[in-house]
Amino acid sequence: SLIIKGIADYTDAKLTKKSGSKEYYLVIASQNLSNILCQDGIDLSRLECNNIREFAKIYGIEAARLLAIKETLDVLDYYGLDVDVRHISMAVDAQFWPGKPTPIGRYGLVRAKQSVLARASFEEVKKHIIAAAIAGEIDPVIGVAESVITGQTLPVGTGVVRVFYGFGGKSDKTEEESH
Repeated sequence: SLIIKGIADYTDAKLTKKSGSKEYYLVIASQNLSNILCQDGIDLSRLECNNIREFAKIYGIEAARLLAIKETLDVLDYYGLDVDVRHISMAVDAQFWPGKPTPIGRYGLVRAKQSVLARASFEEVKKHIIAAAIAGEIDPVIGVAESVITGQTLPVGTGVVRVFYGFGGKSDKTEEESH
């Protein structure tokens, strides 16, 4: 194990130079950001980290949320993709809604879904459907994913309101007013 100026617990390090720059910088693969922050000679204003969980432990959930947005935009930019930051922000907000960074996937947000069809819409379709059938789960089909799967009107936008027109002199009422 090597030590670079007192920094231990890293798996890889390389000296890199950004194109067009005269400065070199050190890229360190480490899971211990707090150890790096304690070192003398580290310019904290130029320190970058892409470990969102470690960043959340040290700087808090909001700072980690901003880092997740930045990292996502950086990846999309690298591949030449242009996605409105509001879409990225919405996905990241869903990831951070539980109060900690949560992956989007079968072991993260999907596992927390109450709806059988919502769980099945992401990964492991057969597993979720069979487990729900064995447990006798009933899906009320009230979410967006469930509505798309079953071909129902989505419960958003114009799909939220239903207007009924009564023949025979009755006034028009929305479903909410009639209850």
